[in-house]
Amino acid sequence: MKNDNFIDFGEEISRTVKKVLNNQDFYDLKKMINRTMQNGPRMGEGPFYQGPFGGDELPPLSKANKNAWNNRNFQTQETRPQPTYHKKTKGTGSVASTLFLIFGILGSVVTGLTALVGIVAEAFIGNLPLLTVIDTVFGILFIAFLFMTICGVKLKKRLKRFSLYKKVLNGRTYCMIEELTSVSEKETKFIVKDLRNMIKAGLFAEGYLDEQETCLMTDYTTYTQYMQTVKNAKERQEAEKKEQEKWANREGGAELKKTIDEGKNYIRTIKEANDALPEVEISEKLDVLETVTTKIFDYVEQHPEKLPEIRKFMCYYMPITLKMVKAYQKFDEHGKNISEVEATKLEIKGSLDTINRAYQNLMNKLMQDDILDVSSDISALETILAQEGLTE
Repeated sequence: MKNDNFIDFGEEISRTVKKVLNNQDFYDLKKMINRTMQNGPRMGEGPFYQGPFGGDELPPLSKANKNAWNNRNFQTQETRPQPTYHKKTKGTGSVASTLFLIFGILGSVVTGLTALVGIVAEAFIGNLPLLTVIDTVFGILFIAFLFMTICGVKLKKRLKRFSLYKKVLNGRTYCMIEELTSVSEKETKFIVKDLRNMIKAGLFAEGYLDEQETCLMTDYTTYTQYMQTVKNAKERQEAEKKEQEKWANREGGAELKKTIDEGKNYIRTIKEANDALPEVEISEKLDVLETVTTKIFDYVEQHPEKLPEIRKFMCYYMPITLKMVKAYQKFDEHGKNISEVEATKLEIKGSLDTINRAYQNLMNKLMQDDILDVSSDISALETILAQEGLTE
């Protein structure tokens, strides 16, 4: 059989039956049944994921696709790609299941009755070689046709569930397994196994399950978006883990990290306000403020012992500074050409010059110990070099 699955098996039955009816060639029917019994245990084997790409590398995603997956709102009903299903599912699958049932039931009835008649005859006549052969042959055929009937029933039920799954998808290229579980009233384990078999059998032209087997995807683009999301999540987790380890290994790491994170939020707010304000003069002042503030927090991060010296800076100076910057931004957006507002804006500009000088002095104060250490080292070195007669 082509793919050792029920659908291709049904096609072969159909072809064989037509040949038998047209040519009265019963040898082909017998040959097909024997081959079916040999290959029956392997039905449903095949690759799990089926997609249009042969390589292992996933294609890069566009910015739009990344945002689409992160927002979990891929496309509208009108524009999103429709899920693709195997072209045989509407016709051949139904025909195959019908043929399985018809020939399975008829065959099992005929062969079963024949085998039963042979057994009864042997009971009355005695053990005859011919009757033994007939009983054995028709007994095997009865089992084969009974197996065919069971396959037909299973295939019918599978196609019914597949139609239900398509109804739940309703044009989407993904759905959660719990959605299928709720409508089918089956356990999650059964649904996952059922979807795997459907993908193997080719009912879905493209079918994928996520790593946790909680989501079905019927489109390769959606699957690549999922893989990219998983990759990004792992990278974020690794980065967060490294960040936690970095701070955990430092003395007073928790408090220092809290201060640095708060400082970065301050700097981010200043930058956002700077980007929103078109005026060159205020933008230059905010550039200086952003630069000196960044230097302060970078220095404290490298010298945690300086943390107590910026407590007042954190609790009082920076909040008031940000309040002034936000007020200027608000006045610039809504209070143009109002005399009092313009006067307040000028006052804020002047205050920013004072604040920048104060913050620069704070930076110098933080570095004072380093400056003194270096000055002491320079003086000591010059003295020693002079004593050794190495300088004029």
